[in-house]
Amino acid sequence: MGAYDQNAAIATLKANLGLASYPSVPGTNIRLGSTAPTALNPSGLMTELSMTGYTPGGLLITWATPTGSPAVTSNTNSPLWTNSGTTAGALTGIEIWTTNVSPLRQFQGVWAGAPIIMPPGDEYAPAVGGIVLALG
Repeated sequence: MGAYDQNAAIATLKANLGLASYPSVPGTNIRLGSTAPTALNPSGLMTELSMTGYTPGGLLITWATPTGSPAVTSNTNSPLWTNSGTTAGALTGIEIWTTNVSPLRQFQGVWAGAPIIMPPGDEYAPAVGGIVLALG
């Protein structure tokens, strides 16, 4: 189950109440983790995956325009990782971060069926529409 990041929630609430402006977000990256994150920041940050072929800091992920009530969106691209090492990786956590110079974690969660074992030579790519975010 995913959740909003504590710092992102505070920034959004401040912006919604006119107490601060929300920073511009040029894009978002998806990061994979070997541990489960929690909403608390920084103590709840997951341990980012350490596997040959994984890109530290994550890969760009794009989103559909949110619709409905609650507001729902899903990913419109499929980032791809290949385990090019000699040992299996175990995917547990997922985090969505901004691509700003000083990135801010927006969302965090645990993959359904975690841990997902990724043997050497295997690829992992979340399906288009497979990552769903809802607020409201």
